Amino acid sequence: MANAWKEDYIDKTLMSSGNLQHAAIAGLDGQIWASSDDFKITPAEVGMLIRGFTTGDSLRQNGLLIGGVKYILLQADDSVVLGRKQQTGVCAGKSSTAVVIGVYGADHVAGNANKAVQSLAQYLIGQGI
Repeated sequence: MANAWKEDYIDKTLMSSGNLQHAAIAGLDGQIWASSDDFKITPAEVGMLIRGFTTGDSLRQNGLLIGGVKYILLQADDSVVLGRKQQTGVCAGKSSTAVVIGVYGADHVAGNANKAVQSLAQYLIGQGI
């Protein structure tokens, strides 16, 4: 199943959009289902991100750590978490069982990166995932 997540959702959907530098999909238990090549995201980082959907207080105070990079929290609610570091950023969207995470670089448009991530999260919701 992990190969299907990577091929169908990471490679063909998120990375092929041209709007992201890295992407991952993880379960709400923090376990990483699939990630793009060379994306060094840890279950602990995913767990901290997932807690941000419930309460963003810790992320607001301490920042958001994804792939070893610390981002300033811009938004955290029950379905979206956004962070930024200079000209780069991270966006995450939550479905009922998973979180879709995207990292964009300085050469990407933040809104397009977030749209790619949120579109996949909404698709997963529609599929009951």
